[in-house]
Amino acid sequence: GETPTNLGGDTGASGKGQGEWILEKYQGKGPAPDKESAKDRQINAVESAYNGYRKITFAADSGAFDHVVSEQELPGYDYEDSIMSAKGEGYIGAGGDVIENLGQVKAEGQFDNGNAAWIQVQRAKVHRNLASVSKIVKGGNRVVFDEDKNGNNASHILDKRSGKTTPIRLNGVYEFDMWFKDKAKYNFNLLAK
Repeated sequence: GETPTNLGGDTGASGKGQGEWILEKYQGKGPAPDKESAKDRQINAVESAYNGYRKITFAADSGAFDHVVSEQELPGYDYEDSIMSAKGEGYIGAGGDVIENLGQVKAEGQFDNGNAAWIQVQRAKVHRNLASVSKIVKGGNRVVFDEDKNGNNASHILDKRSGKTTPIRLNGVYEFDMWFKDKAKYNFNLLAK
């Protein structure tokens, strides 16, 4: 196996040092759904459970302190207290409102192009999942927001250790998708009614 891209985000609450957990080898259980098949359909509970993966879209945010996902993301994952959540601390939103930190989880995933990655995310009541550009850079990556000579988006994340790149698309904001093993527990009898 190969070492996955480290997107950073370890706040130290896990007992491991900054980035230590990235040294664990990637144990992929098969590729994420390919980009073309995933692009044309909505991922819902039945498809997500069937495919075995769940897609999360992150906005690449240079102003975000941490990687943050909404409280609905990564159901079935074991969130633990972070340093902030244990102290009852949180974030200040763009409108000045206080957003409580609800804990953290380290998760193994894949980008659309199949590149493996680990990310530690904080859970909070947010409307958009944010990827902290500073945490991505601290994880050993270069983040590039750019256009080619024809004006086409050429933004990407470069893993400086492996040389692998992961595209970042421009969709009003810069964003990318990650696929995570779906650990949600669904009651398919209820879904079928």
